Amino acid sequence: FGSSFRPQCFPSFRLKARRHQTALRRKILTMGVLLGERGGVTLFSYVEYQALTLGLGALTFVGLIAIEFAMKRFQVLPVLFPGMFSLREKRFFFFDIEVKDGTIAGLLKKQAKMLVRMTLFIVLAYLWQHCVIQTSQQVGREFPKDACDQGFDCFASPMHYSTFLTYRHEAVDCHGDRRPFEKKVLVSCIQLVKPS
Repeated sequence: FGSSFRPQCFPSFRLKARRHQTALRRKILTMGVLLGERGGVTLFSYVEYQALTLGLGALTFVGLIAIEFAMKRFQVLPVLFPGMFSLREKRFFFFDIEVKDGTIAGLLKKQAKMLVRMTLFIVLAYLWQHCVIQTSQQVGREFPKDACDQGFDCFASPMHYSTFLTYRHEAVDCHGDRRPFEKKVLVSCIQLVKPS
């Protein structure tokens, strides 16, 4: 074949190679948008931290479904509130007072179920904040020295309503120069809680 055999002879091969490179670049760009670009400055990107927070929402939703199923299927109110509700001989008692009216009993059960739901949300949010992710925020021009010293990953975003639409959260280099910011920014610092 010698030197006359070159890839120019096969234009479809070159076209396929270009398409493959273009598709690969698009995938990399898409992953950069979805996962965020961190450039080695932070442990995770801001979007990845938001995905962890979405995990909290999913966990809360699953917990809410489990509690709703348990409250509809079983008589759990006497178990959850032993001194408040009791069932004796197919009669409903509220603080040892028999409730004969069905509408009042239904209202009492609804309020107790709402209390169980609120408790689930509060407990999961508390555990998330103290056992999974710690956060702190500050507004202004000063550098987040305390958060950086404690090992937080910090992200700065301009104080503008369009930040919610554009996700312009830039990673703050805690190991670099610690000069104040040029403009007023919102600094969100996030850290995974280290198990003790």
